[in-house]
Amino acid sequence: ALSDTPEVFHSFISYMDTQSKTNKEGRPRMCNWVYLESAATGDRFILASTHVQWAKTDEYNYNEIGLTVLAEQLNLLKDKYNCEVICAGDMNTSDVTIITEAGFNSLNPWIPTFHGRAIDHIFCTSGFTSNDFAVGEYDYSDHIPTTATLVRGNIPEKKSISISVSGGEGEVLFAGNAVDSIKAVEGENVSFEVDAKPGYKVESVFVD
Repeated sequence: ALSDTPEVFHSFISYMDTQSKTNKEGRPRMCNWVYLESAATGDRFILASTHVQWAKTDEYNYNEIGLTVLAEQLNLLKDKYNCEVICAGDMNTSDVTIITEAGFNSLNPWIPTFHGRAIDHIFCTSGFTSNDFAVGEYDYSDHIPTTATLVRGNIPEKKSISISVSGGEGEVLFAGNAVDSIKAVEGENVSFEVDAKPGYKVESVFVD
């Protein structure tokens, strides 16, 4: 639970006022998580989802309280299982400094997801990278869905290579794999992109 008693399932913030509990949707907020292992690689990580409180009063900002508990609990899980963590959900705020300062990267570069506000986020620890955060369209929710492809480690850089061909059509082989189709006239330079991995080189160019 995202409360001052996180170990108690579905528990309220104990000092939350009655008005916030009723008129401001102050119901208990949770974070659900699962510990996963890749059948292909054996990599292990935690995937969590949450919906953080948004109510606040002059005395208490329950959103910040929930975010603080979330960050603390995610780091406890990270340390307990010694693995990377992904967390996604409705944070009910565009200011997620509490989470990022706790060691998590936000993949949402201020893209609005709810009435012009960037409040839906995907977070990950440093073992994951992503460069394709995107939003979809409204469907069954008043929030815009978010997506991202997360990769263990660093995403390979793209490297541009130019070659000359004698015309026709063909494929460029890079480290033995066809990575791009090319079309050119005689003497024309053709550019394409490949994953810049150490030791790779263009092996050959076939032209029909």
